[in-house]
Amino acid sequence: MDTPPQLYCDNCHSALHGAFCHECGQEKKSYIRNVSGVITEFFGEFSNWDTRVWRTLFPLWFRPGFLSQRYVSGHRVPYVPPLRLYLFTSIIAFLLFSHLTPSDVVTIERAHDAPALEVNEQLQNLLDNPQPVITRFFRLAPQVMFVLLPTFALILKLLYLRSHRYYTEHLILALHNHSFILQMLAFYLGVTALERILATHWLVAALSWLDTLIMCWIPTYLLLSQKCFYQQRWGKTLLKFCLTASIYSVLLLAAGSGLILFSVLSP
Repeated sequence: MDTPPQLYCDNCHSALHGAFCHECGQEKKSYIRNVSGVITEFFGEFSNWDTRVWRTLFPLWFRPGFLSQRYVSGHRVPYVPPLRLYLFTSIIAFLLFSHLTPSDVVTIERAHDAPALEVNEQLQNLLDNPQPVITRFFRLAPQVMFVLLPTFALILKLLYLRSHRYYTEHLILALHNHSFILQMLAFYLGVTALERILATHWLVAALSWLDTLIMCWIPTYLLLSQKCFYQQRWGKTLLKFCLTASIYSVLLLAAGSGLILFSVLSP
């Protein structure tokens, strides 16, 4: 009788004696082949947030594409799973957005529109108290983003069709990148909120530079993550990054405009 081949853990490369590694505890199972595996992963151990959070956040912020590359390579145990990371990030980020976004973001030139405002009571109420509209917008935004996220992964799938990667692999990169974007935007709004309440000139100037750095790092990070994950030449990466950004920006603009209109017109 032939001896079955020895199996090894994808994460720590220890010899396996069963379905789980006795060294790190990772299961000998791949979730790359279908989307249902990623969803199943979220419901398993839902509240198990331990030191993996800190192992995850640093590379998420400063090592573009690293977490996605590690995940598809089988290194899953040391890090927070991508779907769980995105869902918790989304909940916290949009909650912060609704509180940190200043009410004066909804502005209309009163002098120019004065005649129209006198025959539109709802618009007048919006000008006087825009906070309910902002709250409604950010309450619905996570649901819209959760629909757009797999669309972003589909765009990557089509642009990198010849890479022979499964759709789930593109979805993993999309989850990590969206988690990064939401966290950076939360930091950005937090810094701008500090600028509004601080009186020290040099500290406000330093925070302003930090704002600029965050907004420059976001597109740079997304480009580098695409380069790191797909390992294509810079020319192809830049072209596909521009296409991805352009198509997705149009979708975001359409979804955002529709959401704003719905938030304003809803009673």
